[in-house]
Amino acid sequence: MTALVYTQAELQTSNREGRRKAIRAAAMTLFSQNGYDRTTLKDIADVVGLTHPALYYYYKSKNDLLYDTVVTTLRHLVEKVEAVPPRPPAERLKRIAKAQVMVQLEVRGFIPLTDSVLFGPLSKAGLFSDEQTEILAALQRRLTAAYRKEIEAGCKAGVFSVESVAASTFSVLGTVSYVVYWYREKGALDREQTADLVAQFCLSALSGASALGSEPPSL
Repeated sequence: MTALVYTQAELQTSNREGRRKAIRAAAMTLFSQNGYDRTTLKDIADVVGLTHPALYYYYKSKNDLLYDTVVTTLRHLVEKVEAVPPRPPAERLKRIAKAQVMVQLEVRGFIPLTDSVLFGPLSKAGLFSDEQTEILAALQRRLTAAYRKEIEAGCKAGVFSVESVAASTFSVLGTVSYVVYWYREKGALDREQTADLVAQFCLSALSGASALGSEPPSL
């Protein structure tokens, strides 16, 4: 995992949001390395130079910290995807897919836990309030809508040809989201090359290699 790195000055800042940011970074690293259940708030407090009781000034519980870390990560991803500027559907979809891959690879060690919170065992553990759960669901809908919009536009423009927009949307999302599970930092491809190839592969699946003027890339 590529951790979010902070200087000692940032860790010691008296600014509340700055300190929360540092706590989230420490939590992300420790949750990824040790697992959520095996990480304590004291472990996190030690990393950021706080006493265990002082950490409760920023987060009421470990669940509260987990939620803030997950929602911050997901919100950052959605905002990056939505910030892709207007382009013809195929080009914009490729840029959206590439943006998602790049963001997720930045924090790839934390993604399995995020996926567990959103889709897996932790989603059924009752860790969060109804309001928090709805906020996470709304962010997921925004991410899905970004892909669906471009696939629908591409179909109307005759660039894409799919039997089901919904099935195609979730297939592309699944392909893009799974990269963190097989990518290796010391592999043949760097992050940007990987993101480019995966995004191109998604376009090939939607429109066919002939429409893109090339063969589907080999991953």
